[in-house]
Amino acid sequence: MGLFSTPFVTPIKPVTPVDLSYLTSVYRLNQQGTSFTDNITFGTADTDRKIVVSTFGQGYAVAGAVPTSCTIGGVTATLLRSGTAAGYWFNYVYIASVPTGTTGNVVINYSQNLWNHGIAAHRLISLNSLAYATDGTGIYNSTATPQTDSVSVPDGGAVVCSVFAQRNIT
Repeated sequence: MGLFSTPFVTPIKPVTPVDLSYLTSVYRLNQQGTSFTDNITFGTADTDRKIVVSTFGQGYAVAGAVPTSCTIGGVTATLLRSGTAAGYWFNYVYIASVPTGTTGNVVINYSQNLWNHGIAAHRLISLNSLAYATDGTGIYNSTATPQTDSVSVPDGGAVVCSVFAQRNIT
């Protein structure tokens, strides 16, 4: 009897495409404050659910107003991306694993009083990995129309993009 080997093969589990759903947006015009709470609907509970919240806006009277913390459904959120323009405008994106509950509060604290600001929320299910788009140019501070950008998205992937614009009022 001779020696023989049988290779052990581990079947590869197919990657489930990301399920990305828009939840809501809240915008406050001329409402000052340093902390804001919004109750939003997260949808069906899922052990793999993540909530992504972007916050965007403009400081009031002085430059430098930015988010200092964010909780989503009682969970401290992780800052994914941040950017500012002209010292007054900001756009930050946070993510948190929130597997339970169908609604919850989003609480964002800011370093100074804000003037115009808001949030947008999305739900992600089956997020296998997280990668930043390196081919987009990011924060704009321009009046060019239209403003465009492009990013490469792998198969089964999704893009969460946050855009904040305010028209000049004269």
